[in-house]
Amino acid sequence: MNADDKDECSVLREQLDRVYGERNNLAILAAIFMGAYLEGVKHVRNTVAFVGWGVDPEAATGFETVVYLTPYTGRQISFHVSPREAPLARTLLQPFAGEWDGTFRGREEDVFQWLQVIRLEAGNA
Repeated sequence: MNADDKDECSVLREQLDRVYGERNNLAILAAIFMGAYLEGVKHVRNTVAFVGWGVDPEAATGFETVVYLTPYTGRQISFHVSPREAPLARTLLQPFAGEWDGTFRGREEDVFQWLQVIRLEAGNA
């Protein structure tokens, strides 16, 4: 690998890290809003059963912090966040009192389906 290839790889890595950082921040923000929505519209008092942060002991080192979001309909989605965003998640969210539902929904189409569920649910509020 020559110097130009290394520079290109470094640029691509920085761009990827920035995109994942933005995604992680949006996941944290979505969890904050989901908790407020559940408390305000659905009158759910124990929102930590639906949103919060948790720990995945099997995750890669530094990526153990997970942000959980579970709409009232129960279709959970979770995001592993990087060490850079983990302190933000742990500061702004409460520890998650629910359990991981055992489903992998990290693919793009699953996220869009999940957002559609939230949109429909909000319309029924």
